Amino acid sequence: MELYETIHKRRTVREFLDKDVDFETIKRILEAGNAAPTWNHNRNWSYI
Repeated sequence: MELYETIHKRRTVREFLDKDVDFETIKRILEAGNAAPTWNHNRNWSYI
């Protein structure tokens, strides 16, 4: 899927499934977020 096609198909999710998310999936998402570029290398992360 092209980048712009993905952006245009984005939607807001207001209902969630009542099922657990695998820890490896959460870990992979957090690692991707930590690898994203930041302004002036500031990384003030707070996990809930």
